[in-house]
Amino acid sequence: SGTLWSDIPTSPPDPPVPMDTTSLTLLGRLRDHPVEADWRRLYALYHPLVQYWVGRVPDLRDESEDLFHEVLTAVVRNIPRFDRRHPGSFRAWLRVITVNRIRESVRKRRNRPLVG
Repeated sequence: SGTLWSDIPTSPPDPPVPMDTTSLTLLGRLRDHPVEADWRRLYALYHPLVQYWVGRVPDLRDESEDLFHEVLTAVVRNIPRFDRRHPGSFRAWLRVITVNRIRESVRKRRNRPLVG
């Protein structure tokens, strides 16, 4: 059976329940000696939030998983240089990375040649 148009959400889901801060011990482990469990924890904590941010851009909803992985890759590469200055710094940094990936994706879409 096909999908009914009424089943397709017309607006993004409610934002995930906010966390007050990211665990300093988790950030420290990710920076200094990460193990797979730490990356899994980061994924579990922030995947819904990044998906929400990406989902607010209607044309990119179908690319949200790919964009999340691009964001996570940027976090992996750059976390040694991350400097937590105050509560919320990590989330703000993550949002900047996400917004930059969104802009890059939108720019690539605009520059694609039209087929036909």
